[in-house]
Amino acid sequence: MAERARPRRRARPAQASRNAREPRPPRGGDLLRRVLVAIPAIVFAIVIVAAGGWVFALGVLALGWICLHELFRMYERLRPVKLAGFIGLAGLAAAAQAGGEHQVLLALVAFIPVMFLLALAMPDLEGEAHTRTEGMALTTLG
Repeated sequence: MAERARPRRRARPAQASRNAREPRPPRGGDLLRRVLVAIPAIVFAIVIVAAGGWVFALGVLALGWICLHELFRMYERLRPVKLAGFIGLAGLAAAAQAGGEHQVLLALVAFIPVMFLLALAMPDLEGEAHTRTEGMALTTLG
């Protein structure tokens, strides 16, 4: 009788066997951390919504600045015009609170030349791979 050829087993790499022996962190271990962060955030949201007016505008502005900061950190290589972004957001929040839709549009239109001038004032970097236009686009969309 003819013998069947047995398929060869692949040897497990040493790294895989080491990783299999290491203890894994418990699943869902960050749920408690997320809940502990969410509780003050919920309280903050309730307070600024209940207070309304300028308190709400300033609360939204603070949250917007945090979000812009995170966005600009993620895309640091594009060199966003950070100061223009923060000033523009403050202008939009103030226009939305103090005025109406025409004032918000005016704040947005006024933001464009301010961003352009601040982008021109930024120093040039040697070997820069991205243009200022990309940084200004990110700033505007942020």
